[in-house]
Parts: sequence; C-alpha cells; structure tokens
Amino acid sequence: MKTSTAILGDGVVDTRFRVEGVEGLRVADTSVIPFPVAGHTQAVAYAIGEKMAELLAREYAS
Repeated sequence: MKTSTAILGDGVVDTRFRVEGVEGLRVADTSVIPFPVAGHTQAVAYAIGEKMAELLAREYAS
C-alpha cells in the first residue's frame, strides 16, 4: 500500500529529498513517507525535518 504523493527513493524525490528532474527543489514533509504510519504523523514530520536539517548542514558546511 502506498500512501505518499512524493515517495522517497525510487519515486518523486531521492534519499536526499531532492525532486528528481527539478534542480534546486526539495520536498521534506509527510508526502515522502512510503508506507502508512500507525499513529499521529506529527512526530514523523519532525523527524523528516530534522533529517533534512542534518543533510543541509552537512551539504553547506564547507
């Protein structure tokens, strides 16, 4: 069962949240979740945001 509209990896966005085929655009929200979440999605949204922040910090550190 797929639940997302912008599936992470092998979908609309890659594993670094970059939209495939669109330079400079990233999606980091619950639309990248590839499976149903059993519970409230707010914690998942926070985790996705934290992961995105880590990726950007590493990418733009130098």
